[in-house]
Amino acid sequence: MVKPSGIAVALMLLVGCDAPRKERVVVAFPTDWSAEGEYRNCYLNGPGHLYGFDPGPGRADLPKLDCDRFVKGEIIHYTPQSQMFLMDVAFKGHLALTQETIWICRRSKDSLECGESNLP
Repeated sequence: MVKPSGIAVALMLLVGCDAPRKERVVVAFPTDWSAEGEYRNCYLNGPGHLYGFDPGPGRADLPKLDCDRFVKGEIIHYTPQSQMFLMDVAFKGHLALTQETIWICRRSKDSLECGESNLP
């Protein structure tokens, strides 16, 4: 059996970290997010997490991605069910569903791509 060198292991880890991970989530989608390529801060909570929005019936076991939390002039914004969608979102970075994490997400034509935020 051949053991990989330390450099080979490091390269495998780096390559694995660069690949986005798709996760099916309920997204609170802002009505004014119409421009393709526009970035937003979004807040990810794991399934069953009490913080965030109500994902609606039959969706409590899915992660929630709140991209509609803050609206100008409102401290906490309520997103109507008509603006919540089930989507496969590409996450690039460490995906932790046990606590709320902040992501910077970019809208493309039919999808969202999110990268880790350096915000606390």
